Amino acid sequence: MIRWEEGSRTHCALEVARPPIRRQDPLLELGDRLARLPRVAWQLTTQPHASITTLADLAAVGVLVNEAAHQSLQATARANGTGLVELGLHAEADAVTHRGNAWRAAHQQLRALRSPCPAVGGVRLDLLRVQDLLQTITSLEAPTGRTPALLLEASSSGEDIAVWESLTLLRLDTTGEVLALGSSIPVDSIRDNPDLIDAKIHNKITQAPEASVEPLRREHVDAGTNPDPFLEIMCTAI
Repeated sequence: MIRWEEGSRTHCALEVARPPIRRQDPLLELGDRLARLPRVAWQLTTQPHASITTLADLAAVGVLVNEAAHQSLQATARANGTGLVELGLHAEADAVTHRGNAWRAAHQQLRALRSPCPAVGGVRLDLLRVQDLLQTITSLEAPTGRTPALLLEASSSGEDIAVWESLTLLRLDTTGEVLALGSSIPVDSIRDNPDLIDAKIHNKITQAPEASVEPLRREHVDAGTNPDPFLEIMCTAI
């Protein structure tokens, strides 16, 4: 079970596109909710402010989707009385495991950070609903043929989300909006920095040092692909 925490409460305007959801079928609803998350991740790159908590919510979806995708592949193999290698699904299983591990590490690191913006409520609602839908779908003894295909597509689309998240994080770091609790700051990063030492001792919120941000960038690279340098320049210029 993944835990989520509320972000800090300051005014940050963000309108998120929310197309209608087809609720008559769990797979249709899951597909609709997952399809709009890459658009949200892209939209965050265009905003002057964004929420670390929302980035954590998107990362949590990545964890859930890749876990479910792997479970679905294994269930497909069991239903066919064979293994992933024999079905030619070994490479896909390795890919979703790799992405899932990267998203899990990113989620854990993002939860240790803060930002002035609160979470986007619509993303949080999608996250909670996606968790419920995945539990329903993956609990089936014999998943339909649509299930593995949908989950593999969602796993792959998470690569785009990782790129947009990385760009948003870069911009927030550039503008000093990535914050950290003193207790979460690596000890090696506070040497000869009185502000960080004080934050560490008294567990204050302070601007996150590079040592708290750089590992996240590596996890986003593992979950997706390297961002275009031109896009990096554009996002940090917003």
